[in-house]
Amino acid sequence: MWIDNCAESESHGAYVEYNGIRIELGTGASSSSVENRTFWRSGNNHFDFLVLMDSRGAMVKPAGSKAIVDLLNDYFDSIGASRLILSRPMYLTVLPTLLSVLENDSISFGKVITNVGFVDTTPKKKSVLKDLAVQLASHQLGYKHKVLEEYQLSSGEVEILASYQLEPQEIVSLAQRLRDRAEKYYFVNTPLLTADIQLERARPNVFYSQLMACNRLLENLSVQMAADIVDITAKGIQTFDGVHYTADEHLTIFDKIKAAL
Repeated sequence: MWIDNCAESESHGAYVEYNGIRIELGTGASSSSVENRTFWRSGNNHFDFLVLMDSRGAMVKPAGSKAIVDLLNDYFDSIGASRLILSRPMYLTVLPTLLSVLENDSISFGKVITNVGFVDTTPKKKSVLKDLAVQLASHQLGYKHKVLEEYQLSSGEVEILASYQLEPQEIVSLAQRLRDRAEKYYFVNTPLLTADIQLERARPNVFYSQLMACNRLLENLSVQMAADIVDITAKGIQTFDGVHYTADEHLTIFDKIKAAL
């Protein structure tokens, strides 16, 4: 098993290399965070599993505890399964990132486990939205700009927060392209929180309604793809900052994924 970080490519994207094969992860800014982690094990160019997670798959509290990606990697070892596990390879790890990985013709996958969709839908500053636009445009995915609210940043500056919403026909197109690239998909949705929850870091009001937008997007995709939703909304998972999980919550989510498999 190799463990390494994703590297930045000359095309302002990211890639990993396996057995001399370069796997492009798409355009956009690569990630330099500690959540940028890669695990793989395979004897050929086919993986039993692809796992693609945003930062929530690897960030854990307390630090040093096992996160979802670690637990899945251990589980695949126990059943002798080949896998490619990527956590936050891109600054924004989103649905276009998933499509970029899957459309590498030099490799193939059996089952796909992913929690992308959250970063796609949550409110963002204009500078961050530009990165998402680059990834969407690279796959010719149409979207509309959705203004969400004005929000005062910690600096005191007021920023208009917005998101990009895929057009209905683009969801159908995305589902078709994804469906043809793997045998089965498992989408991990996101816990639904209310604005009165006490968090370490304040979130804008619109953040909470966009959690529902994330889950609707994944439900729409799953219907088109005959994919499974790994539903963690009914498990009482709260997160410690509105986004990331404690060690106990990582274990709970892993158990839900394992049960779905």
